[in-house]
Amino acid sequence: MSKQLNIGVVIPSYNEGNDLIETLQAIFNQTSPFAEVIVVDDSLDGTEQLVQSTFGDKVKLVHRDSPQGRCSARNLGMQISTADVVVILNADVHLPPDFCATLKLKYSTENCDALGVELFIENTTHPYPRYLYAQHLGLKTDSIGWTEGFSVRRSFFLKTKGFPEGYPLSILAGEDAEWFFDLQRTGAKICSDFNLKVNTVMPEDWETIKSQIKGRASLRTWHFVYDKALLELLLRSIIKQSRRLFTLITVLPFILQVVRLWRNFNHGWNDILHYGKYQLYVDLLRTYQEWQDIRVFVKLHRQNGWNIFEIFFKPPSQLVSKTPVNELLC
Repeated sequence: MSKQLNIGVVIPSYNEGNDLIETLQAIFNQTSPFAEVIVVDDSLDGTEQLVQSTFGDKVKLVHRDSPQGRCSARNLGMQISTADVVVILNADVHLPPDFCATLKLKYSTENCDALGVELFIENTTHPYPRYLYAQHLGLKTDSIGWTEGFSVRRSFFLKTKGFPEGYPLSILAGEDAEWFFDLQRTGAKICSDFNLKVNTVMPEDWETIKSQIKGRASLRTWHFVYDKALLELLLRSIIKQSRRLFTLITVLPFILQVVRLWRNFNHGWNDILHYGKYQLYVDLLRTYQEWQDIRVFVKLHRQNGWNIFEIFFKPPSQLVSKTPVNELLC
């Protein structure tokens, strides 16, 4: 008789205690239980105590007094896991009751090394989550990439470099895609099941929305992980921002962009205005964040004693050692 497949969960957490509690409740409400649940917590708001008081030793909780970022948390969770297959989950993603049972079936019958699933946004009564869901539906293709609720055989994860960490500034965006490309290079058989959906809740308050948009616009992956010199980033940003400005000034491309979103998913004609507003916010905030990132990179490298010419023409691997610096630079 074949050995029962053990499936675990790894969750990074940073000051999102209430979301994490709901996520863990869904994990412990499975028709087939997970073998282990690991939370790597960098929180400063008492999330550690909340999880311990609610779930006790059902959760293997690792609390770090100094926040080290989502990539580092995921890597640590995978290193200490003992499961055959691990679900890499964010703290605000809720699993359906049959998720673990379906994974066991998929990995056993289809000989998968990794599995991507579909995402559903729960709170689409608010226009911003509707806008994000419309984007998601427009991007969906048959070719699988990184998804929320992605799972992987731990043996194959250990063949990769892990999620990018150890850079002077924490990587905020693109880390999942970079790791996924690394996983592909191992020759892993990556399956997909778009009928299996995980749920998430998107922000509704403006401050969180703004923070999310700016975080996704971060150039840190390009600069540190892909080792691109600042001059190349500057040129890329100028080209992208010129395209955004052209789209906006000529009006028609912007309208077509908004209408495509509206056709993907809408709650009526008012969503035309909502989607236009959020698309404008996204373009403006991404432009702002790109310039902010370039400013921060210059400041960081100047603190390491490099002149402006060197900063713009040399890749970061030649400018800084991979040791953490004060995140207050941001």
